[in-house]
Amino acid sequence: GGIGAICSLYRASLAVWLNAHPQYDDDYWAQQFYIASVAFLISLVVAIGGAVSAATRQKVA
Repeated sequence: GGIGAICSLYRASLAVWLNAHPQYDDDYWAQQFYIASVAFLISLVVAIGGAVSAATRQKVA
């Protein structure tokens, strides 16, 4: 679904970036990019989850 599309978009943009900067090692930057994107996705999920739980709490109260 959506996460797969985001991941392939990340991979494509990383490949483009690495082609423009061949002096950097692929594995290192792929790893850094992957870590950053995973952290971003986790924080996004946490933020959405917090907003949803806050909204449901308000409805219950």
